[in-house]
Amino acid sequence: MRQGVTNNTIKVEIREDVLVRLLARGAVCAVDFRCLDCRSKQSLRRLCLESCKDGDPP
Repeated sequence: MRQGVTNNTIKVEIREDVLVRLLARGAVCAVDFRCLDCRSKQSLRRLCLESCKDGDPP
């Protein structure tokens, strides 16, 4: 970890299309997230599976 960088968490919302783009680019992956509700968890799971199915790994 870089000096001066903490391991704090930030709670944000993100549009599904933006998350799809980040997943497709390999900029984020499922382990980077902790879903705060069941609906978000199901959506993230679906998007990850679709991302793996549709694209080649980076």
